[in-house]
Amino acid sequence: MEIKQLDRGRSHLRVVVVDSRVVSWLTVIDYRMRVGSSNVKMGAIAEVETKRRFRKKGYMRALMEDTVRYMRNRGDVMSVVFGISDFYYRFGYVSCIPSRSLSVYTRVAEKAGDSDQNRRFRVRKARKADREKLLSIYDHNTKGRMCTLVRDVDYFLGYAKVGQEAAVVEDGRRRLLGYVVHNRNDRDLRVAEVAAVTPDVYPVLMKRLASVAIKRRVGNFTLDLTPDDPFAEFCHRQGCQWTRKYHKNAHTMMQVIDQQRLFRAMRRDLERRVRHSEYANRLARLTLKTELGQTTFKLAKGHLEVASGGRRGKTIELPEGQLTQLVVGYRSAGDVLDAAGVRADERSCRLLAILFPLGHPRIWNGDRFEERHLGPDDFPLPRNGG
Repeated sequence: MEIKQLDRGRSHLRVVVVDSRVVSWLTVIDYRMRVGSSNVKMGAIAEVETKRRFRKKGYMRALMEDTVRYMRNRGDVMSVVFGISDFYYRFGYVSCIPSRSLSVYTRVAEKAGDSDQNRRFRVRKARKADREKLLSIYDHNTKGRMCTLVRDVDYFLGYAKVGQEAAVVEDGRRRLLGYVVHNRNDRDLRVAEVAAVTPDVYPVLMKRLASVAIKRRVGNFTLDLTPDDPFAEFCHRQGCQWTRKYHKNAHTMMQVIDQQRLFRAMRRDLERRVRHSEYANRLARLTLKTELGQTTFKLAKGHLEVASGGRRGKTIELPEGQLTQLVVGYRSAGDVLDAAGVRADERSCRLLAILFPLGHPRIWNGDRFEERHLGPDDFPLPRNGG
């Protein structure tokens, strides 16, 4: 058994070869992920498969374990996989983003979209020439949002994937101010992405969605948003309904690959959180220990130092998976400590909660690695009889 690799652009096909046959494979795709105000290198796992006749022989386990080492050695800080149930947890991945759906009644959307100000704007279909301006709007809306991906105009294939359509809003000077992406079929209306640079555009976007829903004869439509999204807050004022599902070892799964680099990247955000807390003028020290190593946070009157290792002060030991969920805001500090069976004093618990508050991590549907990058047929090996 050999593990080999084919690199093409930002995609890295990794395969298990047995007797000159490719029997298992996956692709690592290079991304950058936002962790608050900073962004870090992230390896996305996609196209994971083993040929049926070669399954349950340990080939994928060997490939996944080697791939995690590969990502760590090349400097990745985080890794993400949209996983099947009860498989990827074996390699350190944990569920980190709930499934969310915001439902709006069509009649409510129609009323919310009625505004005299709408005459200042025009809605049209998105074009390829709009891509850079739309990326700018996306960046404006995702700045500082945990786990959103940094899009690159050279790689991002477009705002409307297969089975989707996109519309943009522009003013009288033809400046793009917002966009919406939704499905094409006539059975329902599902909004994958919506964003704008100013709240003035929200009624226009809502009117667009209402008109599509009326045309499709659907009584309500759904949006993939987080509760703190500005457009979601606009929907709150009109009336809407939320559903949220938390997964166990499935769906959007992540793991921290390099603990020290992650916390160094987050230092400014961690320091800002401390400065807005009761610890702003205190001295404190807290060490987090996982299988990835130890990181010590030293607080000195509003300033925060992040150092590797730790010999003095309070030490909290956590499984790396629960650290991942804590860092991205998927679980609270108290819940993580309770689940890990960690007994920490009240001060340490409070400081941990200040450093890592609950949040709304998300990855837009448009970034979910759906486009095909590399597959086994791309690998230059004979696979006779495979």
